[in-house]
Amino acid sequence: VGFRPYVARLASKLLLNGFVQNSSGGAIITICGDSLRVEEFLTALQSSPPPLAKIDSVLIKESEYQIFDGFFVKESSDESATLFYKKTVKKR
Repeated sequence: VGFRPYVARLASKLLLNGFVQNSSGGAIITICGDSLRVEEFLTALQSSPPPLAKIDSVLIKESEYQIFDGFFVKESSDESATLFYKKTVKKR
């Protein structure tokens, strides 16, 4: 399907940091950055996913800001999740 590489390209294009990984129930995405860019990422991903990707549901959880060095694809996990965004927003 190419979902994880698509997510990584979109996040990198928007200068967001974090990671994406597959789990037994779907994808887990942690994104960190400016709130406007985070919202742009979420909108783009939900409105224009890769052609073969199917997004059944989205759970968004905000958390404390974390620091990552870029955006990367992590190894798959046994953790159960539907499409899950862990959004951390840099305060201005």
